[in-house]
Amino acid sequence: MNAKEFRNVLYYFCNKWCKGESNLVFNGVDFDPEMWKHSMGDHMWNKWIKACEDHNGSLDCIAAYILDMDNNCLQKIINRTEEIYGRETD
Repeated sequence: MNAKEFRNVLYYFCNKWCKGESNLVFNGVDFDPEMWKHSMGDHMWNKWIKACEDHNGSLDCIAAYILDMDNNCLQKIINRTEEIYGRETD
C-alpha cells in the first residue's frame, strides 16, 4: 500500500465505514438483510466491532483491523477507496 492508498483507507474508515459498506465491499451488493447473516461482509463487520472493542474505539482499531486482514480483503478495501476518492495520480 502506497502513501496515498494509506491516507485514503484511513479517511474511509474514519468517515464512511459502516455495515452497508462492509456488505458492499465484501459481498458485492448494497445492504440486503437476507444475504447478510453468515456472509463475508458480516464476518468482516464482526471483526471490525471486535477491533474497536479491543482498542476502545481509538484509531488503533483501524490499524488492528487492517493488520488482521489478508491481502485479498485489503485489496477490496483499497479498490473501494479508489472508487470513492479516485485512483493514484501522483
